Amino acid sequence: MSNGPLIFLDAAHKRVEVLSRDQLDRVEIVANGKVIQSWKPRGKQLRARIDADTRAHSWIAARAYTKNSTTVRIAHTAPVKLPGRWDAREDARYFREWIEELQRNPKTPPPSAAGRLYTEALAVYRALEQ
Repeated sequence: MSNGPLIFLDAAHKRVEVLSRDQLDRVEIVANGKVIQSWKPRGKQLRARIDADTRAHSWIAARAYTKNSTTVRIAHTAPVKLPGRWDAREDARYFREWIEELQRNPKTPPPSAAGRLYTEALAVYRALEQ
């Protein structure tokens, strides 16, 4: 997805490449939902190539921002699953807590089909946390 820069993520080589007609502001590599690397250019750069350190992560994505005074210009890749067997407990805990918070919120609609899905998802996430 992009409304400005072009971004390419090569997960096999763990490399991100960005091309832009506007000055780059920053490039970030996101793994398991957290920014694990951030790069800011020196000067008015329109392209970047960054090698990602993806050890101990189950998926990565990349995003790039450009400098623009009128709007946000961003590119974001889809997440790419990395090979290997990973510890899913932290991700499971995050989603379990999120669903439990939704269920406690008085503005959440009463149980319905979505409520049943939440209950089923909670069982999966709780089992993954073990």
